[in-house]
Amino acid sequence: MEGSEATCDFAEKLEKVFSGTFTSLGIITGLEVGLFDILSNFKESKSYIEIAEKGGLKPRYVKELLGCMTSAGIVKIDPENEKYYLPENHRKFFDKSKSESYIVQYMELLPTLCTLREKVAKCYPIDGPKGVSPEQYKCFASHMSKVSAVYVNHQLISYIDQVEGLTHMLESGVECLDLACGTGHTTVIMAERFLHSNFIGGDFMAEQLSVGRDIANSRNLTNITLQQLNVENLPQEWTERFDFVLCHYAIHDLERKD
Repeated sequence: MEGSEATCDFAEKLEKVFSGTFTSLGIITGLEVGLFDILSNFKESKSYIEIAEKGGLKPRYVKELLGCMTSAGIVKIDPENEKYYLPENHRKFFDKSKSESYIVQYMELLPTLCTLREKVAKCYPIDGPKGVSPEQYKCFASHMSKVSAVYVNHQLISYIDQVEGLTHMLESGVECLDLACGTGHTTVIMAERFLHSNFIGGDFMAEQLSVGRDIANSRNLTNITLQQLNVENLPQEWTERFDFVLCHYAIHDLERKD
């Protein structure tokens, strides 16, 4: 069967995918070596040598990376003096305290996913492994929690407010469960906002839960409990216990989504 688009159009699409992949890797490298932080702190355009000196980096490597970022339109160059700058309206996307940064923070997951790609590919054949153990995804899960925290911090309560009757219910005092809560940022935000409700946050990674406990303790929250658990094997006594259950970024990873 023939597709509706011309062969040349499909080839162009593949080229963009290919080019975008390398641009993403360049952005990840820039984040890792602090390139975007350096550029964001400059008030005016700078040469690649000045940028390298500021970050304690090798000029040759910085020049190559800036070339990649300039070609992709991420960084701009002044053609008159060949000096580089990060446009003001681009900077918030590289500031990890801003919600807009979730896009580039998701890019940082690519190296971890690449290390797991072969293991996932082996699961495809009928006689292949059932899946990849969650233990293999610890680095991925830890980073996802950080990205989620940035985005959720800005959006969660507004989402709750959009669900008819949910804000009133949580304000009145109910039992709530936050499944696959990671570092517990969502649990903490809800517990802090709805003090009359009780919240249990559960995740399979004990290391992440300890982060959430520290945050909850620093804010003197007494209506929150974070505990290690298997989302696919919850305690039988929890049946019909909770009035509100939240689960995000996890349901699609479960063997049986029902």
